[in-house]
Amino acid sequence: MPRRLQRAYHQELFLAAKRNLIALLLVCTCGGSPRAAPDITIMALPTVAQTAPIAVTPPPPRRIDLLDVRDSRHGPRAASLVATELQNLENLLAVTPMNSPDRPQLLRRLAEDYVEQRKSTGAGGDKAIDRYSTLTQQYPSYPLLDEVLYFVAMEYEAAQKLMDARKTYYELIKQHPSSRYIPAAYFAFGEMFVQEGKVDPSKWEFARQAYTEVIKFPNDALRPWALWRLGQVLDQQGDHGSAQAMYAQLRRGYQDSEAIEHIGETP
Repeated sequence: MPRRLQRAYHQELFLAAKRNLIALLLVCTCGGSPRAAPDITIMALPTVAQTAPIAVTPPPPRRIDLLDVRDSRHGPRAASLVATELQNLENLLAVTPMNSPDRPQLLRRLAEDYVEQRKSTGAGGDKAIDRYSTLTQQYPSYPLLDEVLYFVAMEYEAAQKLMDARKTYYELIKQHPSSRYIPAAYFAFGEMFVQEGKVDPSKWEFARQAYTEVIKFPNDALRPWALWRLGQVLDQQGDHGSAQAMYAQLRRGYQDSEAIEHIGETP
């Protein structure tokens, strides 16, 4: 083949290959056969379905044990430590003379250790009552007798010996009218009347009177709880306006009190 024709033939092959390459690039770019590129300015943008935020429901406030709220005695320790100390104290009490100045305090320490044992194991409440009662009977001039009366009454409550609890709280109020435990004793009466009010509605009025005595002590730690209970009792009596007034007083005067978290609960 003449050289001129060879050059023309190779040039035609090159142009054909170039056209094939351009067509291939268009197919790869547009995703199909060669065609005009779409106008993206008029295409709808993809949307993401919006999901409603997940509502987080706060957990309800824990049910409060007001017997614990009223208890200012020391907190729990390991049961094994308490058991060891009780054994040592009982041995010491057995050899301590009645007229020893250390014996009243020894009886009280034993009683409070038995209380601690009751709280951790469920046993020991009767022995706590026995040691407290021995202290009040054998040492009537004990300087903190009002405190001992209050705590033994609480142990009667914990043991559901409510008649004994009432008698002891009444003894505290009558014999020690200036005791700092007077508001707590009235509060205890209120608590017992609340439980009875669930069966006998006439007891709601006695509960109201008891809690009203508590709120007469403006600096007492139980006052916010008494306002809360008063609100509950008034609601039970149908006096919803006065109940809301108690709750408002609680919110206004005791913003940090845990009692506020329990507004709305029933007794």
